[in-house]
Amino acid sequence: MEENNNKQLPAKQKVDDKDKSSLALPVDKKTKKISKIKKIEPKEKKQIKDSARTMLSREAINPVWLSLFEAAKLGGIDKKTIKRAIKSDLIKYKIVDNRYQVEFRSIVLFIASRKRLLNKLNEEGIGQYIEKWIE
Repeated sequence: MEENNNKQLPAKQKVDDKDKSSLALPVDKKTKKISKIKKIEPKEKKQIKDSARTMLSREAINPVWLSLFEAAKLGGIDKKTIKRAIKSDLIKYKIVDNRYQVEFRSIVLFIASRKRLLNKLNEEGIGQYIEKWIE
């Protein structure tokens, strides 16, 4: 049988200097402990919403289509949330081989339009890798 070599660090585990470069989480230099991801201030959230609307105001020539799983992972939300949005006609979608495909642009606009989903995007989704959203 194969042995699973994936290692996950607990939130407060000490980290050696050589291991710091391979971590995806922010590390406090003084204590060498993994630090928490910074929460976004309300002013920054408004800027994110405005920049998302501005950047995504025009239709894409070649839109990007994602599966429900991919869209949920990128957004840090549940597939069920996306299905509810599809049923409410809030997200553009198509069905390919009996599977939903959702347009990336509409997912981003949907997430940016709701404060709770925007928080999830920044804490659990792709936003955790972005230090500051550009305008």
